[in-house]
Amino acid sequence: MYHCPDHPTEGIGPYRRDNPWRKPGPGMFLQAAADLSLDLARSWTIGDKPSDMTAGRAAGIGTLVLLDPTALALRRDGDRWIAPDLAAVTELLQSTTAG
Repeated sequence: MYHCPDHPTEGIGPYRRDNPWRKPGPGMFLQAAADLSLDLARSWTIGDKPSDMTAGRAAGIGTLVLLDPTALALRRDGDRWIAPDLAAVTELLQSTTAG
């Protein structure tokens, strides 16, 4: 698990700074890929904020999924999927790996 305690305006003391790990920067994804030998093009970003999608896109992650509880059903929207819940994400994962 990775996190970034830094914030350019709300951070306290040494944590008040810009950091490429802070979304929408791709730093956490890039570090995880280096640490764990991940193929980002074959990885997924699942998040509930547009900044999650921006960070995943910047890192070159292949599948982007935005969780939106107001969505009526799973749907494609440009280069990302919109999913109402994690059950829909599970269905998407199963459908992309079948066969």
